[in-house]
Amino acid sequence: GFNSLQLAYEIHRPSYLKVEPFVSMKKINELNKDSLIQIIETFWDVEELNLMPQDEVHFHFELTDNDVISGPKKTISKKLIAKIPSIEDLYTNTEILEDNFIEDLAYELNKINELKEEWKNLELETIKSSELTWEQKESIKNTIEKVKSELKNLEAISKEIESVSEQAKKHELFTPDLLNKLNELSELVSQIMPEDMLKNMTDLDNAMKNMNMESLNNAINQLAENMDQIKEDLDRYLKVFKKLQAEQKMDELKNRIEKLLKQQTSLSEEVNQLSQDIEPSLSERLKQEEKRILEELNNIKSILSEASKLTKPFSEETSKNLEELEMSTITEQSESNINKTMENLLNQNIKQAQNTSNKSKDFLQMMKQEVNNIYKQFQQETIDEMSKKFQALMQDILYLSSEQEKLKSDV
Repeated sequence: GFNSLQLAYEIHRPSYLKVEPFVSMKKINELNKDSLIQIIETFWDVEELNLMPQDEVHFHFELTDNDVISGPKKTISKKLIAKIPSIEDLYTNTEILEDNFIEDLAYELNKINELKEEWKNLELETIKSSELTWEQKESIKNTIEKVKSELKNLEAISKEIESVSEQAKKHELFTPDLLNKLNELSELVSQIMPEDMLKNMTDLDNAMKNMNMESLNNAINQLAENMDQIKEDLDRYLKVFKKLQAEQKMDELKNRIEKLLKQQTSLSEEVNQLSQDIEPSLSERLKQEEKRILEELNNIKSILSEASKLTKPFSEETSKNLEELEMSTITEQSESNINKTMENLLNQNIKQAQNTSNKSKDFLQMMKQEVNNIYKQFQQETIDEMSKKFQALMQDILYLSSEQEKLKSDV
């Protein structure tokens, strides 16, 4: 039989906090001591552990028997690790998925371009021939199979985009507008095959069977045009997504600076309630929370740099403003006052800690306002650009309409 079952665990804080793991044990009372084979279900409420993003819980089970003759023996399970994801982790995972399908999309663009050239070469060959050789027939069949394979690959890419959208929606990483754009892009990729492409492949197959060279040449020509259309669409979708990435990074920046300000505001309120004879354990906890805020501020500085690079092809002004904010006095003072708050808490200088904590909050508020201004400016530039393109399109339509009227009048 058994004597006891325990859950042994360690709470590992992020390495930048430089604190030792908290170690503890929890007894599992649901153990049936007389049953050798059993399934145990127990509930572990981890809320009391006060876990924070980036914390890890390392745990294992220890089962002790009740051997009174040779002495109790202990069996230890393998170690398991549960990690509380940070907002940084969630955005990074989403970016990895996006980078994967961008790479796949770029690869497919090259493959489609190769297939387009294959169809054009086949067209040149068949025009010169009165009938197909065995090699030409095999070449056409192989090319058709390649086309079908690439279309399947594009369907898979569409599903990759869907998975990014689902993850972003689950964790509320993007605005509804950005999610809609992602879903639209997924749908466009899934429907990229031209409507007449299947008919053209069927016509090609029939022409090969009937050895009708004129029909065969027409079908090959149509398929070459189909591939050219797919290539143009893929190229356009890649450009659209790169713009979408810039919008996402701006949205992430806005979201994370807002969350950071809320954290600092809450912490400042707690620090303002402190008395001079504070317990060292409390000041240490508050210092650790301030350290987490500093770490996130450093992450946001990196995002400013990334956003500057991503927005540059679409808005030089946005890119320049983001770069300036990263190097600004506002950002530098936010960081400086957080560091001073940690030092004051460490030295039990409560009045000074309250002062620098409030300054941190004020500078982060200014930083948030700057980010909001840049975000709005980037959005407005996007709207203005779309408006210009629409006006240009309408002018082209009006021009074509007037030319058609002239042709009618001439006739």
